[in-house]
Amino acid sequence: MTAMNLLPQQVPFTPPSETISLTQYETAAVASAALSLWDRHHGRPLHDDQLLYDVESAAGNLPSRLQSALRRFRDKGNLDGVLLIDGLPVEDQAATPSAGGIDPDWAEVPVSTFSQLMVMSTLGSVISYSDEKEGRLIQDVFPKRGQELRQENSGCVLLELHTEDGFLAYPPHFLSLLCIRADHDKVAATVACSVRRVLPLLTDELVSVLYQQ
Repeated sequence: MTAMNLLPQQVPFTPPSETISLTQYETAAVASAALSLWDRHHGRPLHDDQLLYDVESAAGNLPSRLQSALRRFRDKGNLDGVLLIDGLPVEDQAATPSAGGIDPDWAEVPVSTFSQLMVMSTLGSVISYSDEKEGRLIQDVFPKRGQELRQENSGCVLLELHTEDGFLAYPPHFLSLLCIRADHDKVAATVACSVRRVLPLLTDELVSVLYQQ
């Protein structure tokens, strides 16, 4: 549920153009809504239709200013193509798994899971892909021992810029990353680049070539 990768120390952190910081009261309200969903649906798979319908309804419990920001981002986007939400509730967790094949069950983190799903339900229908991570609706991302230098989400090096899920015939309109626990040294970051920032730097001729099939 986190895609944190180590940044070289010389790369300065630039926050995105739009950030929503929740108050303690708002964080507690989101956690309460998530726990209510957990009470009604524990034992069911995340792909259960009624569970997802209830998550969509429960998204009305998100702080009104967060709902407005999400709808605005859904309809109009922003300069960076990123909306940073600070303060979503997460659980205290045990040690990160150190090897592949030990992906935690989503039921171990119900508050994090349902908080993330409520946010995404405000943006649209939550989907997954059968040929990606066994069709999991929520995917756990963490570094794996022996794979530290790989250009994949199992590594812990700076990922080269890429289009997330760009290999899919029908990629998602939105992708969410929820950080449950920061790295020990507090130097990890998620890097994003928006085409809206890049296009003004390109010549008309180059843009025309890029539009060609």
